[in-house]
Formats: sequence, structure tokens, C-alpha cells
Amino acid sequence: MTVSNQTPRNGPYTGNGSTTSFAYTFRADLDTELVVVLEEDGTETVQTLTTHYTVTGLENASGGTVEMVTAPTSDQTLTIRREVTRQQTIDLQNRKSVIPQVIEDGFDELTRQTQDLYEMAQRSARFPVSSSLTDLEFPVPAAGTAIGWNGTGDGLANISSLPTGSITATLDNAIMRYDSSGGGLQDSGLTIDDSDVITQASGVFTVVAPDGASLQFGGGIVSHTELNILDGLTASTVELNYVAGVTSALQPQLDALTAGKEPANADILKADESDDLTVGYTATPHDEGTVTTGTFTPDMTEGNLQQYINGGAHTLAAPSGEGTMIVQVTNNASAGTITISGFTDQDGDALTTTDGDDFFLYIAVINGFSTLTVKALQ
Repeated sequence: MTVSNQTPRNGPYTGNGSTTSFAYTFRADLDTELVVVLEEDGTETVQTLTTHYTVTGLENASGGTVEMVTAPTSDQTLTIRREVTRQQTIDLQNRKSVIPQVIEDGFDELTRQTQDLYEMAQRSARFPVSSSLTDLEFPVPAAGTAIGWNGTGDGLANISSLPTGSITATLDNAIMRYDSSGGGLQDSGLTIDDSDVITQASGVFTVVAPDGASLQFGGGIVSHTELNILDGLTASTVELNYVAGVTSALQPQLDALTAGKEPANADILKADESDDLTVGYTATPHDEGTVTTGTFTPDMTEGNLQQYINGGAHTLAAPSGEGTMIVQVTNNASAGTITISGFTDQDGDALTTTDGDDFFLYIAVINGFSTLTVKALQ
């Protein structure tokens, strides 16, 4: 037979806690040729045949399925690859009969081994075709170091510190910043004296100046006053809105906080302070719509002026909150009898059910006492 161009690897499949069948789309002659890998939180575990899975579709050019004993969870991924045993078992004897199928099977197995190796090579780090580097070796591992290019750029070495050549500073005690376009660490233009102290605890960074003034980051919102420490000078929001030459999002946030706000002045009435109301004002009545049945209880928090339509027999109950209000009631063609409930005292005109009749209901509630006065408007 022939061997088609196949990639002997499928996945990674993401589990869902219920799926146990996972397809592989390449030929495998033996169930031991399949390697099933389960990954979770970056750790890969090779599964064991029969214990963790079984295989169907062997010797099938289009593959088959791996049947897991336990369904992978949503935190796990499953990958299937082929690993043909790297051996050659055909023994041709001199002057003996040669069976072409045996030779072809050997070629097929070599092709599958080549496909397995190519698939692994595709997942490996490689140099560009134009690179002249060859025979590259990793250095012997050393604790506390990183692997990087050596000083001549033609090999790898253990790196224990940043190269000083990439760091430039024009001021003593400079605070450095990383600039990807400028090449490594650069001078930020800011300094911190030897007598300044920077401490960190529980995610909060504190800078303490020699005069005892401090500034904290990470522990909550930093106020304008806390930011306003610039060599003893008062800083405006424009001055604060400058970070390494880039306009920050601070100014738009400040603008958003003040947009549409009424400036503070002595004429604003406050709920917790005594004052005199020297002018009148108008109000729009709160509309409760049409009441057709059940119990209607006016709500003091909806305003002192309210209105509704009597569209059917219902009960008018005393409000629970304290205050005064006027409620206009208008009868429509379906108006019904209004039953009064819960008021300490009731007086005034009688409520009718005549279509088009209007009434003012004067309601007052103080210290648990409630009164209702009805005034017919026709």
C-alpha cells in the first residue's frame, strides 16, 4: 500500500466533563503506537493504555478514535500523537524468496517514522533559513540565571545580570523606565535621593521623602492632595497629567467627575441643614396610571402631588411614610367604589363613581396618625 501525507497528531481537544471519544486522523497499526497526553494547568501526563483509554480504527488509513475511561474536564486538554517504534524487523536472506509486500511494509513503516519525527520537528524552535548559526548548544544549567545571547551574538550563555551597555542615565539617582522602541532601560528624567525611602507591604508601595511627606500607590484611590507634593509647590491638574511625556487618562476622568455638576454655593438647600426657602417652585404630579382593582397605597417618596384614574372598585389605604400629599382622582367609565382603609380620621365630600368626576384627596401622616379629606371638584 501507499502512505499519504499525514500529520500524526490531533488536538489539543478541550474536555467538557462528558465527552470520552476523541478522533485521530492518521494510520496506526498498533495501539501501542499512540501516545495520549492529558494536560492540566501546564502539566502534561502521558496516559496508560487500557488503564486510561482504549483504541479503535487500527490499520485504518483515515484513523479511528481514542476512548477515554474517564472524560477529561473543562480544565484539561487531550492530545493524540503517533510514535512508531524506531526499529527495523525485516530480515532478508540471500538466495531466498523475496515477498514484495514485506518490503513495502518496511518502507511504509519508515515513512510513518519520518512523519512522526517531522511532526515533532515542527513543534521545535528553529533558526530562519537565512541564519548562519550552526551547532548551537545550551549552556550547563546554573541556579538563578537566565539563558541569553553571549556578547558576540553567536551562542547562548547563562546571564546573571542585565548588560550595562543598554542602560543610559543623565542624572544621579535616576529612576529608570523600560522603552521597547528606544532599546532597553532608559532615563525617565525623574530622580529619588538616597535619603528617600521606598517600601512595599501587602501590595502597597510607599515613597517617603526626607521631609516626612509620603505617597502611597496600590492601597486605594490617591487623592489630589496626596499627589500634590512636587518640591513644595502647588500642582495643577495639568501638571499632574504628565507622565514621561505621555498624556494620561487622569484629565478625562477629572473632567467626567465635574461634568454636569452644579458648583457649590450658599443657595443650595441641604437635607440635613436648616434654611429658609425664599422662592416658589413648580412640580409635576406623579402619575400612578389607572387603578382597576386591589389596594392602592400612595407612596410619600413619589412626591407631594400625585394623580390616578379610578378604573374599577378598589381600596385606598393610608400611606406608611410620614408627610403630606394631594392626590387627584378622576373617574372613567369603569369607575368603581373606593373603599377607605387605615386612616385615623376621614372627612369631606363623598366619593362617586360618575364618569368624569374629579376629586382632591388631602392626606397627612404624622407620628402614626393619618387623616384624609375629600374635596369634590364638580
